[in-house]
Amino acid sequence: MRVLALYSLLSLMGLLAGCGGSSNDDSDNKLPAPIVPYEVRFDHQPLNGETFHRFVKTPEGLYAATSGGVYKQNGDSWKLLSSNTWDVYDIEYLSAGHLVASICDAPSRSVDATCYALEDSQFYLMESFDSGQNWQGITTNFGTDDMDEENFQSTLPESIYAFAYNAADDELYAIGKLVLARSTDKGKTWQRLHGDWGAFALGFDALTFNQDEYKLWYGGQGSTENSLLYSYDLNTNTATLHPSMTDFLSEPGVIYSVRYHPIHSEIIYASGEPGIIISNDGGASWAPLYINHQSLFYFDMLVNPYSPQQIFTAPWKKIFTEPQPFILEISEDNGESWTQMAYPEEIFGGVRSIYADFYNSDTQTLIFGLYRGGVMKVTVTTN
Repeated sequence: MRVLALYSLLSLMGLLAGCGGSSNDDSDNKLPAPIVPYEVRFDHQPLNGETFHRFVKTPEGLYAATSGGVYKQNGDSWKLLSSNTWDVYDIEYLSAGHLVASICDAPSRSVDATCYALEDSQFYLMESFDSGQNWQGITTNFGTDDMDEENFQSTLPESIYAFAYNAADDELYAIGKLVLARSTDKGKTWQRLHGDWGAFALGFDALTFNQDEYKLWYGGQGSTENSLLYSYDLNTNTATLHPSMTDFLSEPGVIYSVRYHPIHSEIIYASGEPGIIISNDGGASWAPLYINHQSLFYFDMLVNPYSPQQIFTAPWKKIFTEPQPFILEISEDNGESWTQMAYPEEIFGGVRSIYADFYNSDTQTLIFGLYRGGVMKVTVTTN
């Protein structure tokens, strides 16, 4: 369903009062944002109520890892490329036609059931050599330190939550519960780099590779609902624990995404619960950027490379069975103040992932992966 909405900031200042703040002040004490009129077009595609966990841009198109299988964007629609009983955690592109995917599947699962909570759930590492048209399992040692191929299994003792690929060295990285691992043979054999297999925790969820620094950033949540943010230097094979949400607020927190500034590589963002934190010195120190007091989750955020002071994000309120509004949030001043724009209809509008095509400084097309709501395509034009 397409909805065209024209907004100016003055009409929106009270929409989400108290939703966020900067690193130094509560939102009630912040200066008003500059008046910037937008033309916003919403295009909601429910897609059977799937949750879109991640978007993966490849030379062959845009793929999505969802609670109901692997999808690929096909013009203005989405095509299912796998079984709809797969709960797909992440997808990675390795080479022409070659994809790997981490999935959970269970014979008893209905499409709206949470896979990992079922007694017969199993974790698999899958691959496709024809751009996702057909899939096969990888027999692997992920989850153990056993390097004996005779003991490799088709099921994983713990799931892979995210991938990162180093194309220059043909190395695939992955995170599990509280473990970072590396494969040099495209997912068959894994070497544990940091952490332990089978740890008790919600687990890692964010993984980012920086080729210039030869460094990995990864994070999630520990066993006491504490946020965790690590970097791993592949030159020295050392891991560093960094301060994150829980350290600043002394309350539960989690890291879901790590992003680099598109121009200034020393600026790094980490988003999660309850907001976004920032480093201006390459990760040496961190501070809150956009923290809220309603424990809203920010699974991702994006910086516009054409107007790097412009940041896009959208929240998810921890509601599993009821609809919630879709709310686009834009900052025009590097996160100091924010504009909120709500989709005018009641849907499952909580956001779990973001992808964007940045065309120029005036027009942006963003795709938001929703929790149980499919996708929301948003076109933002700055007048």
